[in-house]
Amino acid sequence: MRILEKLDFGYDIFQDDTLYKFTKDPVLLVNFSSVKKKDVVVDFGSGTGIIPILIHGKFSPSKIFGIEIQEELFEMSKESLCHNNIENVEILHGKIQDVHLMLDKKVDVVFSNPPYYKTSDKASPKNLSASIARNEVKINIAEIVESAGRILKTRGRFFLCYTTDRLVELMYQLYKNRFGVKRIQFVSAVGKKSHLFMVECIYDSAPETILEENLYLR
Repeated sequence: MRILEKLDFGYDIFQDDTLYKFTKDPVLLVNFSSVKKKDVVVDFGSGTGIIPILIHGKFSPSKIFGIEIQEELFEMSKESLCHNNIENVEILHGKIQDVHLMLDKKVDVVFSNPPYYKTSDKASPKNLSASIARNEVKINIAEIVESAGRILKTRGRFFLCYTTDRLVELMYQLYKNRFGVKRIQFVSAVGKKSHLFMVECIYDSAPETILEENLYLR
């Protein structure tokens, strides 16, 4: 069932109960990030367009591209952009692994709220759209990090969130692909262990990592 949900900055977004629906994680990631008005931004796996819309509302960069492989989510994100009269966001339909073929020049910032789970870790839900978004069905973390490195300018920024149980795996992939980790923030519910972390990386840079204060969700 198609519904229209309210967002910050006076925007709305279309959602569908039969498809993947965004969680709090992309909202936390945008709040963790920093984007300049001159920047060109790319969002990997943009879903219904939540990160591009929030980035536009909070930072107003010169251009935002979203990459989405699922056709139904791709079409719904375009509907949301049209509904909100947002013109500097363009959603591209295709594989993240091919993003370097879709863009004509390097970009300043990449975002990713990637699939968290290996396909063998959890049973796939009945909702295929949600399964693709949450599990490494179409892409894995190594391919996401490699794809970001292909399109970022030197010292371009890469913002992503990931589950704490795969922290070491992500750090290895970032190091392997010439990313220096600048900031990390762990997220947890009050009184519970951290289940999520957000990271800001700089392409072709030495690591100078700042550990931010933990973010506690009520």
